[in-house]
Amino acid sequence: LSEPSKEEVISEPAQSDPNNPITKYQQRIAKTEAINHAKSTSSSEQSESTSALKGFYEESLKDTVETKTNEFKSLDADYRTLLSDIENQYAEEALPDEETMAEEITL
Repeated sequence: LSEPSKEEVISEPAQSDPNNPITKYQQRIAKTEAINHAKSTSSSEQSESTSALKGFYEESLKDTVETKTNEFKSLDADYRTLLSDIENQYAEEALPDEETMAEEITL
């Protein structure tokens, strides 16, 4: 059997004694690393989630704008057609025919 090295003898009591300052320090480091890892994972997941939501809302907004633009263009075309029809009808009614003009002149 070989004797344990000097380093092994020194490190054993530090790991086995919960009141040892080295053990407390190692536990605090492990806890801090675990918290930081959890925060970075959470932050990363939030970033991915935020990015996915942003993409969804951008697409949704793009579709809404496109739909509303098409509706507006359709309504604008309908309005222009209706306005043109009214103008044509008014022009036809406003112009007296030749017989009416002849009667007015002779009166």
